[in-house]
Amino acid sequence: MTEFLDLLDANPYLEELLLDDAGPSLDTSDNRPPICLPHMRLLSFVTTLTERALAPRVLSHLQLPHHCSIRVHRDMDPSHVDELLPYPFPKEVHRLPSFAFVEKLSIRDDMKAFGEGSVRYSATSRHSGVSTSYRLRGSDAHNMWPDAALNGFLRSIPCSQIRVLCLNLGKIAQSFHADGWRCLFRRLTALKELYIVDMDVSNVMEGLISLFQDAKDTDVLPGLTKVCLIRPQALDVDALLSWSEERVTHDHHIDHKLTIVLDDKRSSSSLKIPECLPKNVEIHISGSTFEVVDDEAFEEPYYMTCPPFGRDLS
Repeated sequence: MTEFLDLLDANPYLEELLLDDAGPSLDTSDNRPPICLPHMRLLSFVTTLTERALAPRVLSHLQLPHHCSIRVHRDMDPSHVDELLPYPFPKEVHRLPSFAFVEKLSIRDDMKAFGEGSVRYSATSRHSGVSTSYRLRGSDAHNMWPDAALNGFLRSIPCSQIRVLCLNLGKIAQSFHADGWRCLFRRLTALKELYIVDMDVSNVMEGLISLFQDAKDTDVLPGLTKVCLIRPQALDVDALLSWSEERVTHDHHIDHKLTIVLDDKRSSSSLKIPECLPKNVEIHISGSTFEVVDDEAFEEPYYMTCPPFGRDLS
């Protein structure tokens, strides 16, 4: 580690750094000050089971600019749920400026990192962010890891800053149960916008709706004013419309908008959508996600999608 840090110290103009298991494996015991890398834009880690602590070990020795994006790709043990799941980032998160500006949380399937099933959690601002991809190995991985990994990720980020939540979990949506979504919404106290794309929305909406029903006398997610469901599956239209109406009735000052985008007219008829909809509800028939939803809602900062990992199309 000492030689590695000396190398970084001698190259203050570094802009991108990719580390895998061949990176430094031993920590340094000296009290050297953090190494300043003011030009760093992308810092990526690919780690297997034996080196899962590589990212926090290295990051604890660096002083990075606020525009630096950090990506961590981690291999999960398929044999059991590791109760000591190590943080993907150092506990001293205040030393990583990227954390100070996050305002959007994305949870999605990710095939880029390992070429097989992975789930990725990203917390981003307009210009930078942090993300962790977890490789889900083994037949039971989808039932074991995603929720535990999410809790580990949330311990690292300032949840009270999150304004936008984007979900795209076509393959592992059922790994997250309604109780898990309810707990997540409780932590995102400043949430304003929710986007769900191409996935089974039953557990997500059940968690959201039941959260409001359990706390009718208190404000729950008072800032949530926009919900967009893009090509949803397993949608309970009656429960959703009833919840939307209750929100508006409960708080007359709330500017709540619900948008549903369906593939075609057959999707509309199969869902038995009423002909007369509330003014705050819009239903569109479209094959394109972004005809009614801004691209920016799903975009991540450029340096989180540029090489060595390429643009994320998952």
